[in-house]
Amino acid sequence: MYWLILFLVHNMAICLFRTIGALARDLVVANAIGSLALLAIMMMGGFVIPKASVHPWVVWVYWIDPLQYAQRALIINEFTASRWGALGPQLLSLRAFPNHYWYAITWSFQACLFRPSTLGYAPCMQPSTES
Repeated sequence: MYWLILFLVHNMAICLFRTIGALARDLVVANAIGSLALLAIMMMGGFVIPKASVHPWVVWVYWIDPLQYAQRALIINEFTASRWGALGPQLLSLRAFPNHYWYAITWSFQACLFRPSTLGYAPCMQPSTES
């Protein structure tokens, strides 16, 4: 389960940065937009800034952030393991993970972002042939 979640997050990042590369005019613009997008994804993932600390007018960014879904899936995957015993479910309930329905939500959200075309090599930015 762990490797599958990481694989889906990896494909999400590939799709995001390929889209930014395709929409940007040149490499400098793509790097600037990509850096800002990466900053927003990391900040709103739920680890750096918890959902309780997010302002109400930007909470929508939290809910569309794919990393927060991946983080929830990894947390549930870890703390529902048998080695945690009864402590795992108690820790999940302390962090507002009362049910295991987050697995289904995470899988559906990550599956919507997955594109099989990212598995092949198709560079977005081709060198210019004009002289």
